[in-house]
Amino acid sequence: MTKIAPFFHTQTIIRRKKNKIHKLQLPNGLWSSDNDILLEEALNYFKNLFCNNQQHDQTHNFNDEPHPSLNDADRNSLLTP
Repeated sequence: MTKIAPFFHTQTIIRRKKNKIHKLQLPNGLWSSDNDILLEEALNYFKNLFCNNQQHDQTHNFNDEPHPSLNDADRNSLLTP
């Protein structure tokens, strides 16, 4: 095995640790690091972001810019085989 392979493997591990979300602030203001709660909050955020026809709460958007959402026709096209 060459010395290059361990280098790239180490870089991948470092990037994974750096990019991991360790905790989130919940809507009630408390912070949680429980993986089940993090998963549920992430799913709820993206369901609300992409499945809701109403304007989104701007306090939860990144960079204070509105994010695009899919209209009904676009959402239905994602469900077709």
